[in-house]
Amino acid sequence: MIYVKEMILQYSDQSRFDQALFTKFLHNDKQIIQNYIGDFDKGKQITVEHKQSKQLINFIDALSYTQPTDLDSLAKDFVSNTNQSKGLFPYEGITYDNYNQELIKSQPFSIKAFDSMLKNQQMTIDEYQLYLNDAKNYPSRQDYLQHYNKLDKQIMIQPLDNLINWFHQYDVDMLSFMNLASNANAIKYAIAYKEFDLNVNYPQSQDKSKRFILTDAY
Repeated sequence: MIYVKEMILQYSDQSRFDQALFTKFLHNDKQIIQNYIGDFDKGKQITVEHKQSKQLINFIDALSYTQPTDLDSLAKDFVSNTNQSKGLFPYEGITYDNYNQELIKSQPFSIKAFDSMLKNQQMTIDEYQLYLNDAKNYPSRQDYLQHYNKLDKQIMIQPLDNLINWFHQYDVDMLSFMNLASNANAIKYAIAYKEFDLNVNYPQSQDKSKRFILTDAY
């Protein structure tokens, strides 16, 4: 007998580079992408099934459960007195084609690598110095990336826990819905039916309106 198990993993703000890795490593002879919700650049929910064990891994974009925001703002909005922050990494400098060659290097990324054509932004000298102070603690770019990914996930844990607990106050399982709108709709009905009693006849008020009776003459 094969038991189907589902594991839920949450991420935030998936990029096109992440999307390429999903396609390369999670859609092959061992596992298959069973369900994909989102557009070409960014998946909101991706379900991967292992062909032999039938185990499911459901990747969900955590930012689907909030108003449009970024991870730093999410931490500030849903965690009081947080000192956590994301690290700095050149998203656009690492691509599907060059990541193997670039990440094994030991020297830090240049300041130009952090330029963003998508956002039309450049890194400041102060920001780059923060990156250099952090990067010098790691022997390679790959090791620094692991550190960056760890920070990226740590900052996400507490806000998500707070969100899940907040929805739970209304007996709503946040992860069973697709996005913020679906959860808000569930809360609306939870509040509407909070005082509803199956053992009571409704409406309870005396109805004095004249009843309409359908007759042959009508």
